[in-house]
Amino acid sequence: MKIRPKRLFLVTGSILILALVVAVIVAFANEDRIRKLAIDQLNAALDTEVLVEDIEFSLLRKFPKASIEFKNIKILEKSSEKDKQHLIEAASLFLEFDPFDLISGTYVIDQIQIDQSVVRITLFSDGSDNYHFFKSEGENERFKISLTKVKFKDCLLVYTNFKSADHINAQWGTLELSGQFDQTLYDMKIGAKGLISSLKISDFSLKHPYECDLNLALSVNAVDQKYGFKSASLKLGNLGLLIDGFLQNKENGMDMDLSFIGDDATLASILEFFPTTLANSIADYDASGAVDLSGKIIGLASAQSSPLIDIKFALNQGKLLHKKSRLEANDVYLTGYFSNGRYHSNRSTSFVIDSVYFKGKLGETSGAFSIENFDDIQLKLRVNSFFDLATFKELFENDSLEILTGKCRLNFTMQGDLDSLTSITAKDFKKAQIGGQAYLDQVSFKYKTMPKTIQDITGSFAFVQNRINLDSLSCDISGNKLLLSGQLKNLIPYLFYENEKMTVQAEVLCRDLDLDEFTQSGDAKGNSFSIPLVRSIDLQLSIRAKRVVLRKFEAQNLTMDVASVYPKIRFENMSFEAMEGHYQGGIFLQIMDDGFFLVESELKLRHVNIQALFTQFENFGQKSILAENLSGYADIDLEYESLFDAKFLLIPESIIVRSSIDILNGKLIDYQPVMALSKYIEIEELQEIRFSRLTNEIEISNRQVIIPQMEINSSALQLSLSGRHSFDNEIEYHFQLFLNDFLFKKAKRSQKNQSEFGEIEIDESGRAKLYIRMTGTVDDYKIRLDRKAVRDQWKDNLTQERKELKALFKKEFSKEKENKKVAPLELGIEWEGQTNAPVDETKDKDVKNVPEKKEKKKSLLEKLGGENKEEYETYDPEKYD
Repeated sequence: MKIRPKRLFLVTGSILILALVVAVIVAFANEDRIRKLAIDQLNAALDTEVLVEDIEFSLLRKFPKASIEFKNIKILEKSSEKDKQHLIEAASLFLEFDPFDLISGTYVIDQIQIDQSVVRITLFSDGSDNYHFFKSEGENERFKISLTKVKFKDCLLVYTNFKSADHINAQWGTLELSGQFDQTLYDMKIGAKGLISSLKISDFSLKHPYECDLNLALSVNAVDQKYGFKSASLKLGNLGLLIDGFLQNKENGMDMDLSFIGDDATLASILEFFPTTLANSIADYDASGAVDLSGKIIGLASAQSSPLIDIKFALNQGKLLHKKSRLEANDVYLTGYFSNGRYHSNRSTSFVIDSVYFKGKLGETSGAFSIENFDDIQLKLRVNSFFDLATFKELFENDSLEILTGKCRLNFTMQGDLDSLTSITAKDFKKAQIGGQAYLDQVSFKYKTMPKTIQDITGSFAFVQNRINLDSLSCDISGNKLLLSGQLKNLIPYLFYENEKMTVQAEVLCRDLDLDEFTQSGDAKGNSFSIPLVRSIDLQLSIRAKRVVLRKFEAQNLTMDVASVYPKIRFENMSFEAMEGHYQGGIFLQIMDDGFFLVESELKLRHVNIQALFTQFENFGQKSILAENLSGYADIDLEYESLFDAKFLLIPESIIVRSSIDILNGKLIDYQPVMALSKYIEIEELQEIRFSRLTNEIEISNRQVIIPQMEINSSALQLSLSGRHSFDNEIEYHFQLFLNDFLFKKAKRSQKNQSEFGEIEIDESGRAKLYIRMTGTVDDYKIRLDRKAVRDQWKDNLTQERKELKALFKKEFSKEKENKKVAPLELGIEWEGQTNAPVDETKDKDVKNVPEKKEKKKSLLEKLGGENKEEYETYDPEKYD
């Protein structure tokens, strides 16, 4: 018989419609009974409190399944905790069963769907959990649960294991589990897609949320709680893994034996899962390249123990890009592994790159790297490299490093303990064992605080601990070519870390040393000045130079020690030749808080050309005695102190000088205070006063040159001089001359008794002295008799005369034994213009009170000693020459 398709379709459709109508009728007839049966079954099956807002029965909502929907359901967790939380909170929970169960009257729930839910699964420290809430008894024969599928939609899953301190927080769009869950042995499939917000299992944790796609086929042993992986794939972020092995839940934790291999793994995807402690170290890099990845996880995961984790990796033709500097490392090849070691702990954890090679800008690098013992981190590093230092500066950011160029060939090893995995600190370098060698070629560098760039650094050095031994390193600083040998301490921390200091201990050799080039800041205006003191560099130098120049100063064969610790610098054990003589001593310099410079010095000068000395030291900041006023050779012991401003210009009022001077074969040339005496002595004799020796101790302070009394025995006259001469040319000089130098100057000119240094005439029997005082300024001075000096001298003379007279009288009285009178002794002293006539008492009075009609021509003494206006005479060459 031939069956027509149309008729078959009509018959089938009619049967289905009839069945549906019957089912609907039955459903409506039994809805209250099904709802009541479900509630009774839940109360009987669940050993916890359930809160439901409403219950609905539907044949169509989950067609072809019938369903019972619990709206806004809340199921409390099963626990002994006082404050219980909800195990499940859901907008809807559907219990699904076969519609034909309505006819048989026996309902078998085989599927559950939960929508918009929060599921909190907790394992407590005592080993109990919160999700075993089904009663072992009380199941209704007419309402059974035999699950084959559980499906979650929009589910927030929070997993917490207080015993092992593990935690998972995941937002699943879909999560579906299928299998014969009521069996003890069955196969289960798990499919899930969502976002893992946070995850921590054993020592592994995620740095940020990752997209997750999970597909598992498991063999389940419900009795032993063992789950074997038949096929499993996990994609977390961009990292894909294929997994094999098993998991088994035990009373004391989770036992596992898993192996995995990378599924199209890349360097970038692997770096994402580096330990959080290393995340900051690699965050500045973009990476690419295919990676061969494999690993295993074996052992018990619990609060007390972690499983063994071994991961091996290899990279071929990789690429690293430093994000900020845009520097690239190309053709990267490396092999390495990560393992938590025999103790499965931080103490035995190792991260090793046993071989690495890459090419960079104008260079290439190879080496090895390892970090061991993550509790007490131990670093080992080996690098062989040839590179451009400009790229080095860009890679290691240091705002204070202004210039770094040149090439370096490096062989470097480092081994030591680290305080943190996040970064290598300066302290780590200081305590590490460092070795190796380096060769620099045409290197230049400058820190912002340095006044000049150090250029053309060429030579080799060796790394020894936290110092660098310089064999012979040459460099150029503004034309000064230096050769160094010695040590640099703390160089590596100084180069790469702020607030670090470097110590330079070296011997410096140079042919020509121009200190002006060291100190001038070199700005466009040329009006600023700086000292080669860097806050972060301590200097201990031994310097030898054939020739040294600083402004007008020039020296030869310089040797000295330099000790600089900011803000102070000392030039000690100085010895050099200059100005035809020899110098020894030291100089101290300090930068003050206001930017000024304090300079102190102690020098011993022997057989120095005094005119050159004053010229090269710029007359020591004063104008009273200038280089052109002096000639001869001097031995000088000098103590000097002064301040300089920020432009290194001398502050005159700060000068303090204490000096002991011994001048041989000297000349005093056109010295203005002495020239003022030309009114009384021929000017030719004063323009150039020669003397064989002049000794004195001269001081400078408060802007004044203080000259203690000194003797000048010259061709022109015999003179004692003392006084003060200010930097503003205000003067106060005291002269002591022999009177006959004035009275007989014409006769002296006719005498032929001349030595090589002029006439030197000494009257050992004593001659009358004249005391003169000069005050005012160099351009407007006044000369008068120095009455105080005269009174002091006359007093001394009268005292001596009294002693002589007393001795004379005593002698006379001893001769005359007899008592007879002694004739009075007449003594007469005659001065110029004076007679033995009776003394006119009016002459003892002030000259200014003498009547004008009795005026007569004044003698020399009256001119110097009087206090009338005429005694303040000003030197006028036209009048007196």
